[in-house]
Amino acid sequence: MPELTCPYCSSRQCQTDYDLTWKDERFAQYSVASCRSCHVGFVRPLPTEVELNSLYNSVEYHDTDRRSGNFWEFDELQIQAAIDREAGFTKKYEKYLPQSGRVLDVGAGWGTLLKSFELKGFATTGIELSETACEFARNRLGLSVFNLPIEKLDELPNEKYDLVTMRHVLEHFYDPKSVLCQLRGRMNPNGKIIIVVPDYGSFDRRKYGPDWPAFGPYHLWYFTRPSLQRLLDDAGYRVIQFHTFLSDRILGGQSGFQKFAKKIANRLGASRIFSGRSIGLIAVSKVV
Repeated sequence: MPELTCPYCSSRQCQTDYDLTWKDERFAQYSVASCRSCHVGFVRPLPTEVELNSLYNSVEYHDTDRRSGNFWEFDELQIQAAIDREAGFTKKYEKYLPQSGRVLDVGAGWGTLLKSFELKGFATTGIELSETACEFARNRLGLSVFNLPIEKLDELPNEKYDLVTMRHVLEHFYDPKSVLCQLRGRMNPNGKIIIVVPDYGSFDRRKYGPDWPAFGPYHLWYFTRPSLQRLLDDAGYRVIQFHTFLSDRILGGQSGFQKFAKKIANRLGASRIFSGRSIGLIAVSKVV
């Protein structure tokens, strides 16, 4: 077997961590390796663009995102509840966020995060690859969401943004550093970016092993806190704050006592020890 080389830093200090299988026969077997030098994880073999498109259009891929439900079937109260829940996400970073301005959401999905910003008085724009989600965001929520890949960002109106959000998107790009540099060019001075990705260094990944829910051949990269810090630094950003999400196992309970225990666990910093599926950060451009 040929020696592994890290696709990010070109180090040969790499190892295969998992040999995995996927339900879709078009991409049945793949591996996840990691680099001991830059701490990034990566999929192998790297899917071609044609293979990626087939994965994104497969039933198996869409099954991974069905927990949120089909928003077209939601009534107005359910939609509003989904929008209101976004306040809990933005609250993690609110002391660093601008009070007003323009927001770009990359991978806007159904548009609930953008709508929450619009209700706070922000001017909002989104890009999203799913035609169904775009149609919902435009027709039901009245948002400006464009059915565009990141490579066609220049087709958006020539505006600068005060905040860019990317939740569970960065790990899907062939060249995440190039994407971050491209987005930095569309940000105002002192503009902020919020990123959430699967946390390859988490307690949950180690505990679940090959059954970790974030695994999939469409995730080209698997970031840890150190590798995410290095990527942002290389792309010209300064990380202001990391946010670690609690373990899925702790979050699983919904009784009154368990909800109270989760609040206490968060305040005691347990999320750093019992970290879950995701890690988030807010950063600012170093080039002003």
